[in-house]
Amino acid sequence: MSQSLLELLKQSFDEGELEDLAYELRIELDDVVSRLLGRAERMRALVQYCQRNGRLPDLITLCQQLRPQQEWPDPALLGSDAELLGEPVKRLHFEPETVPVPAGAFSMGSDAADAPPEETPHHVVELAYFRMGKYPITNAQYAEFLKQNPAQNPPPPSTGWFGKTPPQDKPDHPVVGVSWEDAVAYCQWLSEATGRSYRLPTEAAWEKAARGTDERPYPWGHEWIDGACNADSAGTTAVTAHDDHLSPYGCADMLGNVAEWTSTLWGDSRREPQYPYPYQANDGREDPTAHQQNPRLRRICRGGAYDTSKADLRCTARTSLRVNGRTDSIGFRIALTA
Repeated sequence: MSQSLLELLKQSFDEGELEDLAYELRIELDDVVSRLLGRAERMRALVQYCQRNGRLPDLITLCQQLRPQQEWPDPALLGSDAELLGEPVKRLHFEPETVPVPAGAFSMGSDAADAPPEETPHHVVELAYFRMGKYPITNAQYAEFLKQNPAQNPPPPSTGWFGKTPPQDKPDHPVVGVSWEDAVAYCQWLSEATGRSYRLPTEAAWEKAARGTDERPYPWGHEWIDGACNADSAGTTAVTAHDDHLSPYGCADMLGNVAEWTSTLWGDSRREPQYPYPYQANDGREDPTAHQQNPRLRRICRGGAYDTSKADLRCTARTSLRVNGRTDSIGFRIALTA
């Protein structure tokens, strides 16, 4: 569809009908945006409110009922700001692309009979709106970080880096050989450089971005598809290599290619998590400085890697590594707090 959702709304509904839309959706529009603003701004605010709170399907269903002669987009396919508002997010040339993940509940973990204990029990987690990196951070993006931060150590030579020069044939591959501390430093620099609030995702945010709300075990659905991700292989691929198998919110490479750091603590034992399920963000597992008192603490990695067997790749799988650990199969992606 060539027109954005906002453009369709402006063509289809006048100011009074906008109020009716909000009323039918049980949204107090005056609490969302000032009545002093014009129709276009109020419509934009309604779209953004629905985006942030998982109400886009409700909005589009109502529009279909009121304007059945108009072709309306499938809400499951609305991911980018251009599709919603008619304009892309203005990003700096080195700034990662992000996709919106609406506020609301999702099912985390597993109740499968063969699920490892650390992935159980299945439970419901409520998250606020955030944006997730569409792709893992690439070598080219990390090179810009190193260029602007001379004191930062580069990935080890085993990853193909020559000093602070990335592998020449892999600019669009995910950066690997970065510790949790390196990934946090990247997020802090990116926040300062852009004026936006970037961070590592919690493991709950990672899992929601990977599987959506329908309890699917894989980002692309409920059944394994050979070739949908980079698994059982000898090395990384470009982060765009599997764009045909995105998550429900439009994230790529959520399984395979590289395991990804999250902000969440595992504990100091490799075998058993100190912070079991259900996930509770306020029980200490999201303490960003805990490892300073106990350097043996491990942080959680998600998603598996290129050398992971497909039998071990699923949205609920959890691994961990010490915060200063670096391997050739671990990278990261960013989250953006609105």
